[in-house]
Amino acid sequence: MKRIIIFCLAACVQATTISTSCQHALQGDHRYLAAQADYAATIKQEDITLDALKPQLHSQLLVSREHFSAKQSNNSTLSDSYLAKKADVTIEQPLIDFSAYRQLTQATLETKKAAIELEQAKQTVWLNVADHYLEVLKQHALYEAAASERRTLAEQQQYDHKRLQSGVITQADWLATEAQLAAAQAREIAMQGDLLNAVAQYQALTDIQHPQFTTPAAAYLPAKPTIQSSTDKAALLGNLTIQSALLKTMIAQKHIEVAQAQHYPTVHAYGTYTNQHNPNGILSTYSPINDTETTSVGINVHIPLYQGGQVVDQVDQAQYLYESTAQRLAQSRNDVAVELTMNRHNLIANYQQIQALQHGVSAAKSALESQKAGYEAGTKTNIALLNAISQLQASQSQYAAALFGYLHNRLYREYLAGHLQLSDIQALDKHMKTAITIPPLTV
Repeated sequence: MKRIIIFCLAACVQATTISTSCQHALQGDHRYLAAQADYAATIKQEDITLDALKPQLHSQLLVSREHFSAKQSNNSTLSDSYLAKKADVTIEQPLIDFSAYRQLTQATLETKKAAIELEQAKQTVWLNVADHYLEVLKQHALYEAAASERRTLAEQQQYDHKRLQSGVITQADWLATEAQLAAAQAREIAMQGDLLNAVAQYQALTDIQHPQFTTPAAAYLPAKPTIQSSTDKAALLGNLTIQSALLKTMIAQKHIEVAQAQHYPTVHAYGTYTNQHNPNGILSTYSPINDTETTSVGINVHIPLYQGGQVVDQVDQAQYLYESTAQRLAQSRNDVAVELTMNRHNLIANYQQIQALQHGVSAAKSALESQKAGYEAGTKTNIALLNAISQLQASQSQYAAALFGYLHNRLYREYLAGHLQLSDIQALDKHMKTAITIPPLTV
């Protein structure tokens, strides 16, 4: 029984990976679900425009009560009423319809754009989940740095209090420690609040109520970035925002062609069969043949001549819309190019910061130990020791910001290039080794 309980508890606190969080978040992300619906709608719209080019079959049945009267040569009037029936069946096949063909091409482009926007929505969800997960880890590292500083200062405050009572240090030295301890306590509480807020945002995004986070090991050093300025061009071509903007421009261009097609004639082939039945026999000399069957096959040519300038205005409007989308495409290219350049710079800077700060944290720890030993021996001042404590906390915080900034920028690079895959996030999961605890905030 105890083993079962232990197993259940272990299952409840199983580590929450970033990749599983991404898959979980997709199920409830409204933007992604909306993009799915938009994609399905564009496929149906493409089917609708294609159906318009297929043979169209129409039928009509007319039943009416008709009254007939005729004046004879002797001025007498002959009249009668009867039930007339008429049935028509018509099949029509578009042969030349530039507007319909161009609408089909436009609908195909709309489907491609919706597919790209669906993929972008999925990658956006994945990136957001990973960012929120990494933000929790960063805030936890900042909290731990602040908590470590507070614990060190609390120990120092107790030590200084004893030294104050024995007259080794002055009241000013003890008050300086007290002031820095109070500031560290406030900073720890603030960091704890930021941590809990980051967890709450992650829970709202993924709908995972009891996540168990893991962070990279202390000795973790990410791979050196191998990107160059030349790789930005390839990433620019794959960017989904640019691809979507490009398709919008192509759709706007097709819209011009659709509007222009209203000037062109349309040619449809048709075949009609008509069956008309008139049961009246008395007035056969005055009415058409009682039962008639008519079959016709032909070509219907529609030539627009004048529509009040409406088509010209529609073409002008479509051209203005095309110019608008073309300008937005150019702006998107510029924006993404700048983002790629900044991302490359950030990756290189983050990696170099990680290398420097790993050594900086180690040096700050050694410096703190040296300052403690010197302070206890009477060769170092209280201010120097307090500065060493603050320096360690600052180095640890800067290291956390650089590390998780690098991990974010590496995923963001893939997102900007348009090919962020779940495997990229799973590769990041493999480096998450150490479970962390989220401390509750109490009043």
